[in-house]
This record gives sequence, structure tokens and C-alpha cells, in this order.
Amino acid sequence: MVATAALAVLEIMEEERLLENASRLGQEALETLSELKTEYDFVGDVRGKGLVMGIEIVTSKNSKTPDPARTKRIVEQCFSRGLLALGPDGFYKNVVELAPPLSITREQLQKALSIFKDSIAAVSKG
Repeated sequence: MVATAALAVLEIMEEERLLENASRLGQEALETLSELKTEYDFVGDVRGKGLVMGIEIVTSKNSKTPDPARTKRIVEQCFSRGLLALGPDGFYKNVVELAPPLSITREQLQKALSIFKDSIAAVSKG
């Protein structure tokens, strides 16, 4: 029974090309999120694989000191705008994680990234 369900999931993933979608849209998302590193001094790093992305939040790029309080505020801002972001995560509790479903569309991803950018902007203002 479990093996049958697993095979059905694998067939759907192949038919709907979910891994290709994750790879393509994940790359687009990383490029968009990487722009935040130049715009905000507290975005230390952006990394990811496929549609799983981590955004490191620091007090400043110079010090690279983790900023878990700001990380928490960003996650709260995302949630209040309708985006479920995970965090604070990581060893220093300063990573916001975005992990949309493999079946996400480009339009849905763009909306999520827009909400994330708005949340970052709101936190940057205080």
C-alpha cells in the first residue's frame, strides 16, 4: 500500500515536471533575493537549492553578527502579509527560510517574493 502511494507520487512528479519547475523557479528566486544583499546592509547572505532558500540576517555586513531579533520581526511581517516564512532558523537563529511547494507557479512565486521584499522594507524602517 505504501509503495503504491510512493510510486504514484513519483509518477506525478515526473508527469508535472516538478523538479524542473523547482530548479528553474528556484534560480529565479535566488537572483531576486540576492538583490536584497546590495539594498540592505542587514541581509548577509542568500543561499538555496531548488525552491528551498535561506536568507541570513545580520546586524551589518561588516560585523556579520547574527541578528535573531530582526529575523523574528521579518518572519512576523511576512506572516502578517500572508506569507509563511520559516525562522528564526540556523545555529545562530538568524536565517529566514522560504520553502514553497514544488508545484508553485511563477506568478505565485513572484507574489511571495514581493511580500518578502515588502516585509524586509518594513523591518528596515523600524
